[in-house]
Amino acid sequence: MPSRGFTFGHEIREAIGSCEKMILVIGPAALRSAYVDAEYRYAHSNCIPIIPILRSGSYEDSANFIGQIDVLDFRERGRYEEKLRLLIKKLNDEIRIGGALYGVGDLPPFYVERKEALRTVTKTLLANLVNPLLPPLATTISQKDNANKLVTVYGMAGIGKSTLVKGLSYDCEVRSYFPDGLIWIPMGLQPDIATRIADVAVSLGDKLSEYPDVERARIALSRLLKDKAVLIILDDVWDHAHVEPFRVLGDRCRILVTTRSISLQKRIGGTALSLAKLDDDEALALFAHKLSLEVHQLPDIASLRAIIELLGGHTLAISIAAAWLAEHPAKTPSAYLNRLQRGWDGDNPLHDLNLIENDKNLNLELSLGESYYALNSDELRRRFRLLGKFAREATFSRDAAMHLWGENEDDDDLVLLEHASLLTHDTTKDRYYLHNSLHAYAYALLVRNNEFSAAAQRHFDHYATIYGNSGANRNETNHPVIHADFLNIEEALLWGFLHETARSCDLLANIDKYLVLRQSHLVRMNLYEVGLKAARNSSYTLGEANCLFSMGTLYYARDDYPKATDHYQAALTLFQAIQAREGEAECLRSLGNIHKVRDEYDKATEYYQTALAIFRDANAYQGEANCLINLGDILYMRNAYVEAFDLYSKALVLFKTINDGQGQANSLRNLGDVHYWRNEYSQAIERYNEAQLIYQDIGDAQGKADCMNSIGVVYETQDDYETAIFQYEAALVIFDSVHALLSKANCLRNLGDIYRLREDYESAVQRYETALAIYYDLSVRRGEANCLYGLAHIQRLRYEYRAATELYDAALNIYRELEIRQGEADCFRHMAEVSRLCNQYSLAMEYYQTAIPIYRITNDMVGEGNCLRGIGETYRMRNEHEKAFEQFNLALSLFQSAGERIGEIYSLVGLAKLYMGHSTNEISCNYWRQAFKIVDELPSISHLSWVADMRYQYEQACGHAAP
Repeated sequence: MPSRGFTFGHEIREAIGSCEKMILVIGPAALRSAYVDAEYRYAHSNCIPIIPILRSGSYEDSANFIGQIDVLDFRERGRYEEKLRLLIKKLNDEIRIGGALYGVGDLPPFYVERKEALRTVTKTLLANLVNPLLPPLATTISQKDNANKLVTVYGMAGIGKSTLVKGLSYDCEVRSYFPDGLIWIPMGLQPDIATRIADVAVSLGDKLSEYPDVERARIALSRLLKDKAVLIILDDVWDHAHVEPFRVLGDRCRILVTTRSISLQKRIGGTALSLAKLDDDEALALFAHKLSLEVHQLPDIASLRAIIELLGGHTLAISIAAAWLAEHPAKTPSAYLNRLQRGWDGDNPLHDLNLIENDKNLNLELSLGESYYALNSDELRRRFRLLGKFAREATFSRDAAMHLWGENEDDDDLVLLEHASLLTHDTTKDRYYLHNSLHAYAYALLVRNNEFSAAAQRHFDHYATIYGNSGANRNETNHPVIHADFLNIEEALLWGFLHETARSCDLLANIDKYLVLRQSHLVRMNLYEVGLKAARNSSYTLGEANCLFSMGTLYYARDDYPKATDHYQAALTLFQAIQAREGEAECLRSLGNIHKVRDEYDKATEYYQTALAIFRDANAYQGEANCLINLGDILYMRNAYVEAFDLYSKALVLFKTINDGQGQANSLRNLGDVHYWRNEYSQAIERYNEAQLIYQDIGDAQGKADCMNSIGVVYETQDDYETAIFQYEAALVIFDSVHALLSKANCLRNLGDIYRLREDYESAVQRYETALAIYYDLSVRRGEANCLYGLAHIQRLRYEYRAATELYDAALNIYRELEIRQGEADCFRHMAEVSRLCNQYSLAMEYYQTAIPIYRITNDMVGEGNCLRGIGETYRMRNEHEKAFEQFNLALSLFQSAGERIGEIYSLVGLAKLYMGHSTNEISCNYWRQAFKIVDELPSISHLSWVADMRYQYEQACGHAAP
């Protein structure tokens, strides 16, 4: 094999990893080969199908080596052809691949399989669970076991619960039952449950932003897991309440919990399994692994058995003991036993450490004490202690350790601590961590040696320095790196608020965009509140203002506009007092957003323009671009589409300049809105899809759902109601999960419109009324008017003309108050329709003539066409046929120009009715046929009652069935 600079083992792993299946040729020499063992284990851990063939030696030995996999016996030459056919068949069989592993990490380098415990947990976990990759009869698990969907493995700290479950996760039979994945979630003392639930969802391809708090995260996870086969592993649970939100499993999902608490497993229910101490054979195998020997080659097995007994079969304690012997080859097991015995008899240097009860363990203290004091220098012992400053449950990088230790050069001490089993290196992520029990002892040693304050300062300095660039932290591509460090960042912040207030508040502000996209509302609010209190106590005005602003943004996201306004106003006052111009501008822009949501456009414009001037003076391109979008929104709401399009386009250029993905998506979505109102539907959908892809990439679930809602509007306008409903319903699920009340109301109103058009009036009323209640609670006047307008339509269609007029009038008053000309014109038009149906022709004409100039100002050809058609109907009812003919043709021309097919049908029907009952019936029938040709092109309307009325009228006019 030509050398490429890699080790032989690396080359072999690469070769195996590229294969679909592995043929394992077994003989006595292969069974003794470390290389063969490594190759087999590598293939097995990666779920590469293994086909073993026995060429020589004992069948029993080979079966024991590979476990339960069938072995093809090629030892008899007389049956070679038969076995060869079986081999070829196996090679051609369908490949079965197990679920991917998320967050499981490496198995320990000296992993010893605890076969009996592993078998018990596996059987219990898989009981009554059908393997989706195997035929139902192929499973050996009894269907009558009917195990609960939750299994708990409990036992003392360090006994090996997590290692056992990791071993189970790598088992390909287990993984085959969970093809959608096995997801490892570290829990610990005080986990943020919403974020932990979101971690499950992110592993399965969902976005973290859809999981803002526990209740909504639970609902979203329930939907996600409904049809999946997933194993969720909750490692080191301390409180039964932390498990409950995860119990939203589909039929093929399971939860596997590890905990130290005996009482906890009783409270969470399910099936509980106690993990006992290592038995002698398992413990001796661990010693053998660490010492690179076979078990029968171990020296002084009697003393080793005595060590195992003295350490209570405690896995972590024995692992540390074995590592000590491996690092001190000149020392005998009997000598080490004597040292442990002295500790047991009272000479224990760690006995006075201050630890919580669940962390203290005498077995661990004995071996840890020996290994800790056997470290080759005071400096190395100090470095172990310092690792206790990293956050519990957290991983850390080599650079973080070097900074904490005060070293910038290459250092081998991480390797030395790893060899001593005092530290674990997760090579898949190239990060380090301490077992929770070791972390507790390292922390206690740090405090006892009066080194905590200095260590905390260096820990804070490291994270405040590397995450001190707000510009870099805004880049979503950097967020996974921040996320990996977040527990330590959070630890640094909480210490910093008390000791480095200004720098800590600045760090919090610098990671704000990460927090918005990656952390739950609860985590964010807790940090903002603690930061606000610290800033006030130390009179750090900038920090106080930043925290108030961030809290305002959180309230705004919750649609709590009064609280958002209060916090923005308070922040604005502080920013102005210290002349922090960009902060001042952001507050002004945010206040403008609240006025915009409430349809107070003049006030919103005033805030936006003031903010824009400040941003431009500061060359703050992002702020400038956001203001341009906001001002474009106001113009758009006022139907000034050309001016709005220009501002959106300018904003898009600025966002591209600074590589702001969210800003680009917002600009594209707004450009899509303008295309829609220009009747440029294909361009609108193209812009929405471009925006949706960006939102998806950056994890903005609400932005993605807003695009779905907008696409639904386009399809609704084109009378493709089924596609529109699909888009609306998909968007509504996301709006519910992220608690976006305003967007939810808009989506419900759109659904109400569609159900109304489909003549499903009960469903329409339900959507309108639900949306109306939300708009009312949020004081969103435009939304109220839109819902009143929709409800008025339904009353008109039900012939409740008086009620319809009252609702149109109520909507009209709001539209006039808000200066929404489009809504004003629509109300006048429909009030005219009601008046015409009530034979009040003069009043109808007055309303139509009031609406037409407004439609022309807003360039709404469809609205104008509907007015002209209504006037034509009025003239027809008054037998003024020439005037009616003129109005219907004018309307038809406008509808054709606008691509409004329903309007075309109504205009053609109006013309047809003009000629009914006269000698010109053939002209009438010709218009009917043109109308039905369009109906045939619109299958979504063929079942509606007004189409049925058309057919009846055609038959009456033309004497035969409609085409």
